[in-house]
Amino acid sequence: MLKPSKSPLPSIAIIIATVATTSFAELESKLDSLKQNYERAIARATAPITQTYVAELKKLKEAYLESGRTEDAVEAQRLIDAATGTTEAPLPTTLSEMTEAEFLRWLETVSIVETEGPFLITFSVRDGAVCSQRKDSAEPREHETASISHGSLLVPFTSTNATIQVGDDLTAAKVTYSAGGIYLAKVVPQSQ
Repeated sequence: MLKPSKSPLPSIAIIIATVATTSFAELESKLDSLKQNYERAIARATAPITQTYVAELKKLKEAYLESGRTEDAVEAQRLIDAATGTTEAPLPTTLSEMTEAEFLRWLETVSIVETEGPFLITFSVRDGAVCSQRKDSAEPREHETASISHGSLLVPFTSTNATIQVGDDLTAAKVTYSAGGIYLAKVVPQSQ
């Protein structure tokens, strides 16, 4: 059987530990409160600047879309997303439900791969630029004068133009060449 200690040291140690723990918790609470107040003050002070910036970016994006500058429109949207801290909403699952901006965003995530035809070309959009790559070629080709509209891409080649029409279910496309030939293509996730 243990006898109680007559020394006051264990009791003092318990009291000090309790006081130190309470003081530490209070300091943590004050620090958290200070951080939150600071972040709220910064948000209040910069909100009007951010709102003006985003409004001007939206106008610029619309002007880019109207003039067919899709690469610039995609970049403007990225800046809007970064300024607002928003994450991109899930894309609709059919072409008919998509806006043009959503179609542009969707194109950045997929490749359109011919399943028939002489060259089996893969088409993709990266950073707003339309690229093509023949199955027998190691290097993709960027098409600077390509244009994108809701549901379709017009891709100029040296001796022909390819018009790509994406199906409403977003799983297939039809590639029509101005020099002749209509080929089916599948839509696959873009490899990074």
